[in-house]
Amino acid sequence: MANNLMAPFEKAKNNSLARACDVTASYMPIPWLPTNIESLSDTFEGDLWPYGVEPNKHPIKAFLNFGFEQGVFQKRMTPDERFPKEVQSHVKV
Repeated sequence: MANNLMAPFEKAKNNSLARACDVTASYMPIPWLPTNIESLSDTFEGDLWPYGVEPNKHPIKAFLNFGFEQGVFQKRMTPDERFPKEVQSHVKV
């Protein structure tokens, strides 16, 4: 079920990035946007906003640690404990 929910979001994100990189259309009237997106895509190894636990483990770990340190969570947790296995891998569409 989790992958069925993630797949449409992944597809929408990819469609949005494709529109932003389309220099022939004026979806976003920023002339340097396609060049910036291409540069950022190279910097972030292809995916500017990856979905799934595995590609976001570092920020999730930081979030969980901050939550514990600030008293939001009663115990220290790892991403593997917090998320079901079905959403831990990256879904490609």
